[in-house]
Amino acid sequence: MWQQGKEDVEKIVLANKNSFDLVLVSSGTEATALGNINFNRILGTDVAFRVLESELVLGIEEDNIIAKDALDFCTFTFEKYKKHPYFRGVNLGSAEVFDSELSKSYSLIRYATVSQASAITRRTWNKLPLGPLMTDIDAEGWDSRFERVTKTGFMVTPNNSRSLDRGWGGTHAPDDPNHESYVKQRASFVGTHSIAHKKWYRQQIKHHWRNDAIKFRYRDQFLFRVRFSRFGDSLAAFLKLIIKKSLFEKFIVGNK
Repeated sequence: MWQQGKEDVEKIVLANKNSFDLVLVSSGTEATALGNINFNRILGTDVAFRVLESELVLGIEEDNIIAKDALDFCTFTFEKYKKHPYFRGVNLGSAEVFDSELSKSYSLIRYATVSQASAITRRTWNKLPLGPLMTDIDAEGWDSRFERVTKTGFMVTPNNSRSLDRGWGGTHAPDDPNHESYVKQRASFVGTHSIAHKKWYRQQIKHHWRNDAIKFRYRDQFLFRVRFSRFGDSLAAFLKLIIKKSLFEKFIVGNK
């Protein structure tokens, strides 16, 4: 997905055009930068599923670096969980400090997509019609709307990061490259060197992106299905009045 307007990006696209099966060109006509980002991501993902008939689509923002084994990790986890009814996709980011053994493992996290670098399945994409995604796309990130789908299942998440966000100064990101979020991801990133192993194992650990990035448990499934049903917002407002705030944030809404 190529949004015209930046000369350096155009040079990269033209230099590598023979490596692409398809390039979608956008002129960036939405009212805000966030609107353009959302439009490009939604259109590119829809074409990948509907036209190219992909089963898993990985979206990477241009100011991100991914690890050498990132695609292998996506392929491995997709093949392992593709028949699981609650498998929603793969996040490549992590904030857990790098460890050589930990880097070979992953967790199942009930969380939204980390939009800088994440993959979703065709089944996940089909759970939310294009209409709600395209409505008021200047208002919020598309991943925020999509969490009502991803949080009813799990995202496979590496315990050490397969992506490195360099998007400081972006539309909705901290300006300082030494902001805590960037520092933690740098400390977790496995690097861009070749990695010999092609198999990973599940080692469930707590992830510290946000308080609502929680371990996937079957016993919580009913709660989240109700929360993200069409009656969920009204029910959440009622429950907020009668239960402890900490429990409410963890299981019902999450900490924005």
